[in-house]
Amino acid sequence: MGSNTVRAVKYDCDSKNKLATFEKIVKAADKTHGSGVINDEAKARITAALEEMRQKLGFDEHTVAAATAVYRKAKNAKEFLAELENKFALKTKIIDGETEAFLTSLAVENSLKSIEQSSDSFMLVDIGGGSTEIIFKKGDKLTMESFDVGIVATAQKYRSKDALEKGVKKECAELKEFIKDTMYAFLKPQMFCATAGTPTTIAALKAGMDYESFDGAKINGMVISMDDVDKVFAKLLKISIDERSKLVGVGREDLIIAGILIFKEIFEASGFRECRVFDDGLREGVAISVCKKLNIF
Repeated sequence: MGSNTVRAVKYDCDSKNKLATFEKIVKAADKTHGSGVINDEAKARITAALEEMRQKLGFDEHTVAAATAVYRKAKNAKEFLAELENKFALKTKIIDGETEAFLTSLAVENSLKSIEQSSDSFMLVDIGGGSTEIIFKKGDKLTMESFDVGIVATAQKYRSKDALEKGVKKECAELKEFIKDTMYAFLKPQMFCATAGTPTTIAALKAGMDYESFDGAKINGMVISMDDVDKVFAKLLKISIDERSKLVGVGREDLIIAGILIFKEIFEASGFRECRVFDDGLREGVAISVCKKLNIF
């Protein structure tokens, strides 16, 4: 349960296969940077998404939900999650940024193995609706940090393109410093990986997909370059809002611009020119952690 999207996976622990997936843009963090609460409209969207998810995937005693950045910050989050637990008999947990980063890295490591691209060291980025996680892995060692830089609050805080570009540079200063410092301490990782909606959208557009034809299985492991990011950014700025919504999804027309600007700052700080993109992320990490009985939920 993210700050922008609700994503679910039905996962078979024995075969390690995805049986079904679900995704819905709910903008849970809409206007929370000003009010400090999840508003009634967002609550209605989240509740409707969970009802649709229950109809499509089914809930049982093994169903768990990880709530991320907006639920960590909103004053009414615990009360709202309690309502959802009662309504759907759903086990929810607000996870901290470090746990979110760890679970996301579990999923990406698993995906790297599945495409036979396992690496001794990588930098992983997860640009979310309410926070961005940066993870460095070298051998068995993980160094991770969660930053309060998310696409929803950033897009709503800086309304014009010029303000957004300046604002993102300011918001990403600490994040970029962490990347540079960790790169210096770790030495440069072998691979740059990214998950979440911004990089997967760029990869999808590069592959000729739009929001409706998006296929996560085809995205997993795809390589995109800094040039690809720049081309997609230029294209999205040129077209109308309606055309943009068809490509990236209704409700993400403004958010994708903020996301790409954050992604560009991360690219610049890392020194990489290419990135391997994964649709697998937190939801798959949650499933793997439950299968492995890691005692997080």
